[in-house]
Amino acid sequence: MIQSILSINSSDYFIRPENTVTIEMRDSQEDFIVHSHNFNEFVIVFSGNGLHHWNGIDYPITCGDLFYINAEDCHGYHSVNNLKLVNVLYKPNEFLIKKSIEKYVPLSYQPITSRHWKLPPSSLSTLTPIIEKMALECQKPDIPSIHLCEGLFLQLAIYIYRLRYQPDQAPISLLHQMDQLINCLNLSINTPFSLEKFAQEHQMSARSLQRLFKSKTEMTVMEYLQQLRLCQAALLLRSTSLSISEVAGQCGYEDSNYFSSVFHKKMKMTASAYRRCFLQKDKLR
Repeated sequence: MIQSILSINSSDYFIRPENTVTIEMRDSQEDFIVHSHNFNEFVIVFSGNGLHHWNGIDYPITCGDLFYINAEDCHGYHSVNNLKLVNVLYKPNEFLIKKSIEKYVPLSYQPITSRHWKLPPSSLSTLTPIIEKMALECQKPDIPSIHLCEGLFLQLAIYIYRLRYQPDQAPISLLHQMDQLINCLNLSINTPFSLEKFAQEHQMSARSLQRLFKSKTEMTVMEYLQQLRLCQAALLLRSTSLSISEVAGQCGYEDSNYFSSVFHKKMKMTASAYRRCFLQKDKLR
């Protein structure tokens, strides 16, 4: 049986049809069923962790993750833990400054890989003042406020664009060290990783880094890496014909039996049952 998708309308969030931008802050985002909507949004994760189910695929999320969601997309959240995020909802086709904004925001036809960015966690506090101004202006129905809100949206989009394409120089603070660590973890899905070795190579304190990571993400470094690996394994199981042993090897598990045990514990089904589940869904389409 194919699961129905909740459809959300812009009138549920925008105070008037003329408004083109609005803000929804979630200090404690709960699990949210898969849904679609007739507007675009981008989501910035400030802290905590969870899984973002986006067009059929689970993405592990924590501080610094940013997603550009199109109106045609289906997405939701599950397995969340103290997840704090900001939703910036917008109607791209109705912008008065559409051409300027399109230079800094992914276009609707671009693939998901171009619409999921990882921002440095150390930069998130600098986004807050702009978001707070937008949150105030988007609640006003007058034309000047609508124009100002679009201007603030453009400012936010440019700042995020710069963070992606012009990263900060030499990391100094613990937060910058965490930026480096998260980048390294995302590149270590199929290779061994040692926090102690990473800390030594970067002249950092492994203990301090571990404490900071836990405070920002609500999980340990190795729990985060395991979540990354399991989501990658799930993607390979449903989209390739690789054997379970090969999937384990490509996701950083040298022992396929250990991989099978971890997968079963976290996903509540065996790897082979997970694959069969999606093969059956494909046959129903």
